[in-house]
Amino acid sequence: MNKNKLIQFLLELDRNSKFNVVSDALLGSKLSIENYVDKIMAKANIIADLQSDELRGFLAFYDNDKDSRAGFLSFLAVSKSFEGLGIASHLINNAITILQEKNFLEFKLEVSKKNTKAIKFYTKFGFEVTEDKLNRFSMSKALGNQDNG
Repeated sequence: MNKNKLIQFLLELDRNSKFNVVSDALLGSKLSIENYVDKIMAKANIIADLQSDELRGFLAFYDNDKDSRAGFLSFLAVSKSFEGLGIASHLINNAITILQEKNFLEFKLEVSKKNTKAIKFYTKFGFEVTEDKLNRFSMSKALGNQDNG
């Protein structure tokens, strides 16, 4: 995945969202978009949807917590131009499959309470709110690998 392509994608996403979805997601980490991209490129799994070299969407998740066997969704986004095509569903299903193949027990994420569209989406995929924080929800999905450890 090309670093500059990811940065441009996130900057465009921020400009085109009702609220600054990228800046909001990074607020707690105090990372710039550039530093965030460096971090996920070095430490996360990135699943991208490309068409004719155009980035339509991507998902970044971590699978480095081998003790608790919990994956963590860092970011999922689809370009406004390509919403409604099932890209986000395809990306999250791929991440879930990868975690299940690695015998992970759950998939966790945090989402802004303002992002009701994302909350509805994650709920559709079996994520449940596990913690109500000030401006965010923690959500989790059991992956059904309890007997495979």
